[in-house]
Amino acid sequence: MRQEKVKPLLDKAYEIINTLRPGKGSNLVKAVTYAQNQKEKLYLFLDDPNVEMTNNLAERTVKPMS
Repeated sequence: MRQEKVKPLLDKAYEIINTLRPGKGSNLVKAVTYAQNQKEKLYLFLDDPNVEMTNNLAERTVKPMS
């Protein structure tokens, strides 16, 4: 399912990201740079079923109890 449904979405998102030309120092340039730097790690979950699709568990674990 990951290869079939998610990969085309990620590929399209990175097509769009790679066409963006934000101004220097903008928040968008930071976001584009971050996305490009994380691409390889993001794509890992497509081939490895042990990699979770979300980090919700990690987020809940580190969030302080209210």
